[in-house]
Amino acid sequence: MIERITVERLDWQPAEKNQRVTAESIKNAKRLSGDVIVQNEAGVPIAAMISLSGRSASLIGILGRTLRRSNVPWTDVDSRLGSARLSGIKYPNVTFGTVAPAPLRRRYGCRYARLHEARPDIVSLLADIYTEAWGQFQAVTPDPAATTTAISGAAIHDDWRFCDTPWTSGIINHTAALPYHRDSGNLPGTWSAMVMCKRGCEGGELHLPEYGVLLDVPDKSLCIFDGQAAWHGVAPFTLRNSESYRFSTVMYAKQACHECGPVHDETARAAREATSHDVTRETVLSDSIRQRQPEETELADAETHMRFLAEFTRYERAVGGPDPHMRIVCEGIVKPSWSPDDKAWMIGCYLAPYNVPSGEAIHHYWPTPSAVLADPDGLRAWVKDVWPRLSMRRERRAIRTPVKLAAHLINYAEWCVSRAGQIHTELDADRVWRELMTIQGNGRYATIKLYEALHRVGVVGPPFPDLRPHGGWSPREMLARLHPDVKDALNGGNTAALCQLANERAEISRKDLEAELSETVDWYTMEVVLCEYKQAWDGGQYPGRAHDSELGHIRKVEPLWPDVPFQALTIRAGIFPHAALGELNGWDGRREGLGGCPSEHGYMWTDTLYDWNATTNLKEPTRR
Repeated sequence: MIERITVERLDWQPAEKNQRVTAESIKNAKRLSGDVIVQNEAGVPIAAMISLSGRSASLIGILGRTLRRSNVPWTDVDSRLGSARLSGIKYPNVTFGTVAPAPLRRRYGCRYARLHEARPDIVSLLADIYTEAWGQFQAVTPDPAATTTAISGAAIHDDWRFCDTPWTSGIINHTAALPYHRDSGNLPGTWSAMVMCKRGCEGGELHLPEYGVLLDVPDKSLCIFDGQAAWHGVAPFTLRNSESYRFSTVMYAKQACHECGPVHDETARAAREATSHDVTRETVLSDSIRQRQPEETELADAETHMRFLAEFTRYERAVGGPDPHMRIVCEGIVKPSWSPDDKAWMIGCYLAPYNVPSGEAIHHYWPTPSAVLADPDGLRAWVKDVWPRLSMRRERRAIRTPVKLAAHLINYAEWCVSRAGQIHTELDADRVWRELMTIQGNGRYATIKLYEALHRVGVVGPPFPDLRPHGGWSPREMLARLHPDVKDALNGGNTAALCQLANERAEISRKDLEAELSETVDWYTMEVVLCEYKQAWDGGQYPGRAHDSELGHIRKVEPLWPDVPFQALTIRAGIFPHAALGELNGWDGRREGLGGCPSEHGYMWTDTLYDWNATTNLKEPTRR
């Protein structure tokens, strides 16, 4: 049974902008709980609050746990765009549904919020929750529901309404005691719906000061009212412990969406608006990018690069790459019978210095992550003592001091013990990526290698997912040569729009490469060969160079550790073509002049076709 409470409207205005709700301001308010409709003296509903049950309650419970325990792209309140609001109210939140045009933010058309791409699972939950909330709204307060439907339907195109509701847009407020405010951006005459999701929270009621009521909005409750017309604010609250939270999700009809047409027309309209405001195309509806008509020479260069990229990939694979040293560890040293944390630890020992012999030395003296955690001070002292006998690739510059290397190994050992045996159950590649990025000393490059190696030995489940374009300047530079129509954008920053463009163009090039090779190319291979072929063209790389570099580390490290039973040379000889191995052909490291063969001599070097020892002039290499 829903109780009806009749109230009188008071003459109330906030004393200052963003006035906070205080214990003093709510001490005389009428506290309401349970299922209730607040109405004026004429019997017209002003607000309603009902407790949800059954499927709705279950979905809200799942939503709360998901928001609390998983990575959600909350706004950063300390950033320039610290809140989705232009009012100056800053707090952690994330929007969903339709994002309306906002010229002040260089957004010239309607689009769907980023959460739809970043966390479709959360959006799906919200869709189910608000579809049922809309049904409850219609049942409890049919007249305001009908009015909201009529106004929204007349003003806003169907494409921009959320599911089958009259609302366009939503926001999730993260544990925020919002000051008194009115939702000025809402479509006048329409009601909003707030679903409450909280745990271990004392206080946090919704105060409607004009009507002198305080709604307790318990967990799994729905509150509906005209947020544009009525002042409202959140009472102070406290959280009992670190597991407590208060998430309020609100849906509303956004007034600014009235100017947006069908989805298929909106991109073009937004682009025209953006052009008239002299902004780049990356800021419009679909994050499309300003294109240019490439010169004929650029198109010819792009075709040349694709041909040589295919040759580089073919020849690199023919000698066991890319990253053949990773195969030594994953296929030769790590044993299938090992536990997940032991597999992960060996991989970490190798990737910390990023060469096999140094990794073997570390693993010989510290064979398990548990051994490290049992004596972290011992590890620190050991690393400091043996530092001159380790070899570190320059790519691991983030940990190229004894202190930093030891700190990385200790933190990674903690991860191995706590997570290596569990992470295989995580099927979301982005979540795996974000977790591995939290390991001390791991940046984009190191995380790419760690992700792939852990996947190869079965510790990580999903395969490497895409180019990982954020911060990936090297593969994006190569993509810019393959796609000169958007080269400026590909060489641009790390906005969501530019990263999406990079992935889209990388997928096109990946399919082109597969067609050239008549072979499948996975995303890890694609990322590596884009980087390495660019270096090959510019003069610093060639198919098989990883073998030569690794041999240099072997020659440097192994003589310094006579007590370590090194395996790298034996494994190399067992799984790779002998023609590419310097230890069997008379060279001990990188070979000068092979980098740049495509750009300088018009061909791609490969030890499978050409004989290094017999070649005297790289312009005319001697065939085998």
